[in-house]
Amino acid sequence: MSYQRSWGDKLFSYDNLRKIQAGTGIVISTFAQCHMLMIVGSHISATTFEGIRDYFRIFYQNKYIEPIILGSIAVHMGVNIYIMSRRDNSQPLVEKLSPEPGSLVPSPYGLFQLSSLAMMTFIGGHVSATRLPVLWNSNYSLGFKDIYYTLRQFPQIFLPYYQVFLSSLMYHTIFSYYRLGCRVLGIGNYRMREYNNRKTWYTIFGVCSLITASSLLAIRGHYYYVNPLNVPKPMTIFKYAKSLFN
Repeated sequence: MSYQRSWGDKLFSYDNLRKIQAGTGIVISTFAQCHMLMIVGSHISATTFEGIRDYFRIFYQNKYIEPIILGSIAVHMGVNIYIMSRRDNSQPLVEKLSPEPGSLVPSPYGLFQLSSLAMMTFIGGHVSATRLPVLWNSNYSLGFKDIYYTLRQFPQIFLPYYQVFLSSLMYHTIFSYYRLGCRVLGIGNYRMREYNNRKTWYTIFGVCSLITASSLLAIRGHYYYVNPLNVPKPMTIFKYAKSLFN
């Protein structure tokens, strides 16, 4: 019994959980970069968006690779929830720039935490919309015109959804690679470095937000003409969701 407790303590130690986070994070970040290239590529044309999607889809929807990606997402989220549930209640959920009571501005790491919470909120819906319909319709494939349609037909829902989700994904990926680089290179005191370079991190977050906003404008057809062929007819969001499974 004592051996089992010590094994469990080691497995769920903070240091080991961080290693698990780093490992699953690398898998997720690699997958995320494919999506980011696709989104940024939408500035050129719808064809560019779908060309990048089709090129990478061969790899990340491979029957061996996709379970690894989905498993990494599930483990990463599970460890996040576990760490948050075990934190000291006196510690804020999101790190602020100043420890003073009433401080609202998140630190660079606080933005990372916020981006993590945002992605945990939306990732389930995203995976369900992109992969769940395949169980009923083997020919289902979410493409440019599906996103175009949702942004045009339901902007009050999908504009903020994509804006928060994608900008969080970009910042989270960049910050993750920075932290990973610090650990690999043995760079200590990175918290202080982040604080001293906070303007740079806030700028990075702002740039991520601007790139996302511009990409959404491109996909909505504000930068070029989008051929309405194969774009669904106007319908309620519930009918549209049902149509994905037909």
